[in-house]
Amino acid sequence: MERASLELAYKQYGEIRDKLDDGLSQDLRLYSYAACDAHRGSEFRVPLIWNQVESDLRCLINNFNAWLGRLRAWQAWNQVLLHYGEQDQWSLRIEFLEGVAFFCMMQPSGFVDRSLEALTTVFHHANLTQKPGYRDELPTDKKVYKRIDRGHPTPYDFFESRGEIRRHIQDSSEGWSSALVLLEQLDSLNDADYQTKTMDFRNRASHSFAPRLDLGIIPTVTRRPGFASKMVQRPDGRYDTVEDRSRRSVSYGYGELPPLSSSETFAENAKQLQIARKLLAAYEALLDEVDERLSFRQGRSGSKDSPAAQEQTKSLE
Repeated sequence: MERASLELAYKQYGEIRDKLDDGLSQDLRLYSYAACDAHRGSEFRVPLIWNQVESDLRCLINNFNAWLGRLRAWQAWNQVLLHYGEQDQWSLRIEFLEGVAFFCMMQPSGFVDRSLEALTTVFHHANLTQKPGYRDELPTDKKVYKRIDRGHPTPYDFFESRGEIRRHIQDSSEGWSSALVLLEQLDSLNDADYQTKTMDFRNRASHSFAPRLDLGIIPTVTRRPGFASKMVQRPDGRYDTVEDRSRRSVSYGYGELPPLSSSETFAENAKQLQIARKLLAAYEALLDEVDERLSFRQGRSGSKDSPAAQEQTKSLE
């Protein structure tokens, strides 16, 4: 497309985006930072942990609000494209839409990982401060010591698998009443249903070839090593096909990866953002519970009447 046509399309985008008001819905407004600056009356056993916890919360909110902004842009460009033919749609997608859609599609999985890291910090240090006999140990410690023993040049630089972290979070969350709702929301993000409806876009985009949006088919050839089969006769004279593990075999499948509907995929991603908002609200509730319980144990004034607690009450209503 010529420059003048691109500028006209961008003007249309701006006009449409202005009509979206302050979010996709009331539930999807920008998330408040009030809880980041709330007064916390308690102290963790390890100094400055509250600083880390509040920093994690601020980063999660930054991520949420950035996701929301690009999701609104995606919605607006979907409407702009309706006014153009197929050839111009290709140009507009490449120039404006694919980048914001790609960012949004990466967020559900990434939000899970970042939330797991934040929760590991909260639960571990809350338990370390609150529970008698709780030891300052994490499952990753064993791997660190092994890497140190082997002389690894960067023994601390590795990531635990998501499944192992999630299992540790489940164990360390015991005894915290806010954890139930929080973990339910966490498990709803990037769940199997979302991955199916988006053709596992995130994993394909990160490790292979992701489906296109609306236009474009990706040919696929799949290679599967396995075992050959053979025919075995039954006593009644008929034959069954059975696997012959004495002979290896490679099979190939041929097909194509159809494009995702941009409007339908947008709608599924918007649902994920709503879950992320509920997760943030539940995370704030956990921080209030931790502060109040530790404050009571330490004979201090907790955060029950803090702005964060008041905001949390509104969010859960």
